[in-house]
Amino acid sequence: MLADMKRSPAGPHARLVAAIGSLTVVGALGATTMALAHLDLGIAGFARLGPGRTILPAAVGFTLGALAYAAAAIAVFGRWRHAWLFATVVHAFALITSVSPVRNWVSVVAATVSGVTLVLLATPHARRTMRT
Repeated sequence: MLADMKRSPAGPHARLVAAIGSLTVVGALGATTMALAHLDLGIAGFARLGPGRTILPAAVGFTLGALAYAAAAIAVFGRWRHAWLFATVVHAFALITSVSPVRNWVSVVAATVSGVTLVLLATPHARRTMRT
């Protein structure tokens, strides 16, 4: 198996999938961070990210988002059949929920990551590569 990996060139397909998958992992880490921030656990630095008090529904929502991002990253890196559709839906939902309304700079970062990923997913090259 390792010999097969060495033989396959890291062409534009592999770089595109790596970029989309990596941005999806960034989204998963961000959603996990925000879930912890909304639990107000007293972790240093998290107080500036969250509201400063526990908001359980938001923490649950961010946790579900982190799980969706993680599943999308697994699908993208695993070259699953419907990875393109799943990643597109996850990032579109994240973009919509991060800009309505924009709460702080964290929302802007989340919208940027999802927006860039959606631009990459919208390319014909990504659709061809990830749908097969």
